[in-house]
Amino acid sequence: MVEKFNVIVIGSGTGGAGCAAILASAGLKTILLEKNPVLGGRCTSYTKTVNGEKWIIDKYVHYFCRCEKGPFGKILEKCGEPDAIRWFHPTFENPPLGFLDDIPIGAPLPPFLQPSNMSDLQRATGATDEEMSGILKVFDVIFSITKRKSHALDDIEFDEWVNSLVSNQKLLYILHSLCIMMNVHMPFSIEHKGKVYPGASAGDSIRNLSKWFKAGNTGYPIGGSIAISNGFANVVRKNNGIVKTNAKIVKIIVDNYNKIIELDDGTQYEAPIIVSNAGIKETVLGLVGEDKFPKDYIKRVKELIYSEGGRDYGVVSLKIGVDKKLTDSPVILVIPQSLSFREILDFKARDVVPDRPGLYYITIPSNMDKSLAPPGMQLINAIGPCAINSKHLDDWIDYNLRAVEKYIPGVYEHKIFIDITVGDNIKEWTGRFESDMVGIAQSVGQVGKNRPKPETPIEGLYIVGADTGSIGIGTELSAQSGLETAELILEYVKSHPDKVKIE
Repeated sequence: MVEKFNVIVIGSGTGGAGCAAILASAGLKTILLEKNPVLGGRCTSYTKTVNGEKWIIDKYVHYFCRCEKGPFGKILEKCGEPDAIRWFHPTFENPPLGFLDDIPIGAPLPPFLQPSNMSDLQRATGATDEEMSGILKVFDVIFSITKRKSHALDDIEFDEWVNSLVSNQKLLYILHSLCIMMNVHMPFSIEHKGKVYPGASAGDSIRNLSKWFKAGNTGYPIGGSIAISNGFANVVRKNNGIVKTNAKIVKIIVDNYNKIIELDDGTQYEAPIIVSNAGIKETVLGLVGEDKFPKDYIKRVKELIYSEGGRDYGVVSLKIGVDKKLTDSPVILVIPQSLSFREILDFKARDVVPDRPGLYYITIPSNMDKSLAPPGMQLINAIGPCAINSKHLDDWIDYNLRAVEKYIPGVYEHKIFIDITVGDNIKEWTGRFESDMVGIAQSVGQVGKNRPKPETPIEGLYIVGADTGSIGIGTELSAQSGLETAELILEYVKSHPDKVKIE
């Protein structure tokens, strides 16, 4: 017997789980299905026991923009559950740390960006007053540009835009680092296997930075990255919805109006509304099939490019447990000053470990939530450059481990364990066609009016997640899509009461 629902949501990333939470709280009979044993998609955590003591470790490296002030909070407000996710926020007494190679600078993240940061940047980069005026113009645009004017820059690459304002190369590296951190996509075009991949959109990057900087808020969820989707899933359960893990979808059957989802164990569920967080390409070309869609829609879906992860922007993530507290900082960001991103790409392409520092992003989750590591110990999660499918992975790991030791002395001596995640293996976890880190790229030609929409040509079939989010950084982009897609569905339900009966 096929069990029937009002809504089936495939995938429990922040977009899928957030959308499910809103729909369940609105009274729709909802089931949330996740193919992995834990919720969260790319924003998740796992438990590790070492010598009888428990560690909760983020699978990938996460630190969050806006937090409760952004779509995460808006989703919970709509559900009437504002406290379902709790947040850590750094303080001015213990802010994130920033380095330009070896030179410490003021914390480069909101809300810690202060006028003194400009003095730090000028001292560290050797920029003249005239050169500093360029970066001040960049920040002025970020804080003052209207949404309409920002869209005029949608088809200009971020690198082209900042080069029109900033001449100092070291200042450009800082802006490039911001773009790559936000979009996980290069700020300039890249050619790969004969195909040109456009760089990150200037308009989209400006909108993201503006939202982030004006909110003046960063943080980390109590309970680890998985706490976001867990919080949304708890709302689903509280509203009589079902949350099921280890539920791998193999097919979406759309021959009838009431669509049928089939799992790999043969289980079937039926609903008039399907929300897929599996990816637009994966849903359309894989789960449903090309023959169910108009040819022009299929052509557009095939043309979409993914964000970086398994193409050029290879990374390795080191999860390190140490037996004592080595640093008080919640986050450490190292921005390269002697190695451009084009040079980093060249080193990766040749599978040669650089002789200079790259971009390093280090979070210390146990400084933001003590429960993630055993008492007196510390959990460090660091991400740095690595060649794609490297034949010298041990050398790249050592290169990045030495960088962590440089900024957190004592890691070698006090290391209990080190878990390694390589970026080009992301698709093994997500089930997507590529190892993209943040869905369909926020690049020229794929933002603003050209961004994929949640609605598909099949009535009642929606795509949710970073692929269809209109604005945001990483998981926030996905959550924004969850919010927007839920609103579209509730409007559809309201206008089609005969098709979607609330149980």
